[in-house]
Amino acid sequence: MEIHRSHIQNHSQTAPKEKAKASSDPFEYVPDDYKKVAQSLEQQFAEYMLKQMHNSIGKEESNDSAMNYYEDMNQKEQAKTMAQVNSGLGIQKLILDEIYPEKFRNPEAITAYNQQKEKSQIKRNRIEMMGPPSELKPKIKEKASITIGREANHE
Repeated sequence: MEIHRSHIQNHSQTAPKEKAKASSDPFEYVPDDYKKVAQSLEQQFAEYMLKQMHNSIGKEESNDSAMNYYEDMNQKEQAKTMAQVNSGLGIQKLILDEIYPEKFRNPEAITAYNQQKEKSQIKRNRIEMMGPPSELKPKIKEKASITIGREANHE
């Protein structure tokens, strides 16, 4: 079957390409360090939210430290899962938009960031710990000993 409207035919051929562009990762050019920070902040928020939800149910407090420890671990794992699955709760996107705006998300910027990071790591490895120069060291002079006690009072 032939389509007589060329714009419809062209649209059907270009639609998969546009879908592929739309489905690409919007944070592809964001450094991993920034992604980890955003995920960590979202995880902390989710953990706080879960603790507040748990406190709101009116359950009586138990004095069993093992049970409290287990509940804390359970809430941390739930928060971690919430932050990782399906790109989290959406807070990561907000954080990344603030700390690494879209105008910096391009291949050149990520390459420059990685090069700068490598340079700073190289410089850190070359630093040697040294004390102050000998001219700046304080000089301690020996003074006569001072006697304290009966002998000092009875001169």
